[in-house]
Amino acid sequence: MRSRTIVFALFSTLVAATFLVCTLSSVQAQKKVDFSTEIQPIFQKSCASCHGLKSQMGQLRLDARSAAMIGGQSGKIIHPGSAKDSILYQRVAGLGDQARMPMGGKLSQDQIEAIRLWVEQGAEWPESAASTESAAIKKH
Repeated sequence: MRSRTIVFALFSTLVAATFLVCTLSSVQAQKKVDFSTEIQPIFQKSCASCHGLKSQMGQLRLDARSAAMIGGQSGKIIHPGSAKDSILYQRVAGLGDQARMPMGGKLSQDQIEAIRLWVEQGAEWPESAASTESAAIKKH
């Protein structure tokens, strides 16, 4: 009888632990990516020197919302809701036959995942986060 109790207790603990892990994973997967604290710093540190106010390689700016959403020479690079269709994600993740970005060295896996989630979650970019938005934006 005692062995049944032990087996039942172990089984119950295993079920509870599995439920807890699944719940925590689900909560983490649903965490909303914050542009201002997670994405904008990546753009500023790793992208703005080539795709900013002073330089727009490929006619692309990533320092201003309106310009980034238009895209550049390659066309629209951000497809809100679909990372797989977004050139931005493809380039930072090293997918496809195009060169990986940024040119100076790849982003960390956490940064790439943050960009993927941000795009998948709709690529929200609040107007208040656009520090150089009011600066003149070169026409494409």
